[in-house]
Amino acid sequence: MYKYKIDEFLENLPVKLNRNLVSEIPKILNISYNTFRNYCKIPLRSKKDIPYGCVRKLEILFDMKNGELCNFRVSGDHYIEVAKRASLKRKRRKTVVSEKKEPAPEEVINPKA
Repeated sequence: MYKYKIDEFLENLPVKLNRNLVSEIPKILNISYNTFRNYCKIPLRSKKDIPYGCVRKLEILFDMKNGELCNFRVSGDHYIEVAKRASLKRKRRKTVVSEKKEPAPEEVINPKA
């Protein structure tokens, strides 16, 4: 399975229209034909990706909604949740560091004991 449904869309077109589109799409995206074919064949679990602008242009060209070209879901946390987690991490680090820096009272009074 591929990361994007580009070939899937093109295969459902009549042959003549498919040929015309395959030769025109690289010009529209301002990329080479080989790059376009590589975009079509990106494996689903690959770290490689298509630039967002190209994906949006293809979605518009294929009359798809935002995100429909992808064969995967993009998810993430709201920025407030990310900020809360970062704040908690900082607080934990400060407590651990401050606990390590303060010597025990017994060690200060009698360090050789």
